[in-house]
Amino acid sequence: NNAGGTITANGGNVNFESTVTVSGGTLTSTGTNEFENIGGLVTLNGVTLSTGSFFYDVAPNDLDLEGTITNNGTLYADDVGVAGPAVVTVVGNTNLNGSGELLLNLVSLNATAGSTLTQGVGHTIAGRGTINASVINNGTIETGYGNGNTLTLAGASYTNNGAFVVTDNTTLNMPGGSILTNYSAITSTLTGGSYQVLS
Repeated sequence: NNAGGTITANGGNVNFESTVTVSGGTLTSTGTNEFENIGGLVTLNGVTLSTGSFFYDVAPNDLDLEGTITNNGTLYADDVGVAGPAVVTVVGNTNLNGSGELLLNLVSLNATAGSTLTQGVGHTIAGRGTINASVINNGTIETGYGNGNTLTLAGASYTNNGAFVVTDNTTLNMPGGSILTNYSAITSTLTGGSYQVLS
């Protein structure tokens, strides 16, 4: 239980092994130091990642998010070149707030049954992979890494009050079975939020 406390990576990395839960408090890394999941499942529950801090989740290890996460740094989930997969899972209704970003590199963002991820204003989820969670987006969902990469929205439903952004030479894909609540099939119109294609 880290409620009211701070765990600092300063002068070296902080490595999490086996099954670890961090509840409350703040994670702060400085310079090139970082927090790294190197051996199992890390659960962040009601945690703040401070400005400029970096949390690295590398396959085949998993990251669970619970409660209200305030991310002012970078949560980076990476599945490149490692026997995986790496999975980020939303456990229960979860808020992802702050000015930072959750970066997915060939990673699945999943959710437990009945869970919804609400992304706050100013926060970004970006990259390539699959979002299998229902999302209320008040921030930005953005494709990334170029070179024909795809970010697939495969959850049950999405509500966009923020921005969907497709960067140059990438694809934002929503297969059949996923519902965009902003879209009216009757009028063939999109409402709420913004939809941007960048080149």
